[in-house]
Amino acid sequence: MAKKLLGENLMKDRIRKEILVKREFHHSSGGHVNCISIMDAFLHTPEFENSKCMLLYATKGSEVHTDGIIQSALSLGKRVVLPVTKKEEKKLVLYELHDMNELAPGAFGIPEPPQNPAREVKPEDIDLVVVPGVSFDRRGHRIGYGMGYYDALLKKIPGRKIGLAYSLQIVDRVPDEPHDVAVDMVITESEIIVCKKD
Repeated sequence: MAKKLLGENLMKDRIRKEILVKREFHHSSGGHVNCISIMDAFLHTPEFENSKCMLLYATKGSEVHTDGIIQSALSLGKRVVLPVTKKEEKKLVLYELHDMNELAPGAFGIPEPPQNPAREVKPEDIDLVVVPGVSFDRRGHRIGYGMGYYDALLKKIPGRKIGLAYSLQIVDRVPDEPHDVAVDMVITESEIIVCKKD
């Protein structure tokens, strides 16, 4: 069992490194314009239209940009929640964002909302999550950045989970473990993948 786990972790590391290099090249070569197609597709999903309280991530580097989604959600009067990384505790705490101008660099240089206790949101109040990821497969399994912050959080959120990715981030199979939480859908610039669970 330990050998299998080690092998799967090595495979995840290999996929992570390979996809990050491809994504960075894609982004720097003008591929980031695909974010518009991805954003447009996401904004027209019933999941977005029906959501009242959504957890989004603030973009860093070559990730699919979420600024337009955050702005759209705020302008529609939806509750927009972003995570704050607590490195010492190895967890994410959720806070409501009222305006994009409130974002400031936090842990790992990721933009974060103000840590106002009155704006803290419980995971169970979230009805939709946009999950960051380095890579996804068609079953909804993902490879993150290797820290495990989102894995722990997703278990507590009953709402639908959607990954946003460039098509180059979709792989045949992501090594998964029984405790992993899969996303329900992945949206790329060329398709909407409704994930089929095993």
